[in-house]
Amino acid sequence: MRRDIPRLVSLAESGKLDLGLMVSKRVRIEEVDTAMAALDGGEVIRSVIVF
Repeated sequence: MRRDIPRLVSLAESGKLDLGLMVSKRVRIEEVDTAMAALDGGEVIRSVIVF
């Protein structure tokens, strides 16, 4: 873990890892319950909370 996070950050900063492709959906904080239900139901893989 100590090695993984810095390596992933480095790959993302260099453009070799597109983190945007790993996000299934962006949700607002008010939509967290709905996002969790979608995750539980297998509709999405990852949701990111945005403000």
